[in-house]
Amino acid sequence: MNVDGALNSSFVTQSSSSGGLNRSRTGEGIGSVLNEGVSGIRNASEQLYSAATTLANVGTTYQSEGVLVSDADITNALVQQRQGQVLFDASAKVVSVADDLAGRLIDEVV
Repeated sequence: MNVDGALNSSFVTQSSSSGGLNRSRTGEGIGSVLNEGVSGIRNASEQLYSAATTLANVGTTYQSEGVLVSDADITNALVQQRQGQVLFDASAKVVSVADDLAGRLIDEVV
């Protein structure tokens, strides 16, 4: 079952058990999903920024600390960058699916 199917079956279960469409509860559920998606995008952005900063400083020495960015730091930054990209893509998909679901619910209510 894909994400879209899972959200739809979850909605049907909630609607059936409550005896019909509970607009308040449905709105809270979609809002919560949207908040999680946006939070994931924010976290991914912070992770990508951190990785980009590390990569931008390759070969430079921080004057106050005398620290040189090492090969291990570069490897970690590249992994962190890829993880951030995957997190961003997944979170954007969550927001997209929640938006589509909200649109379908509005169409059915109206």
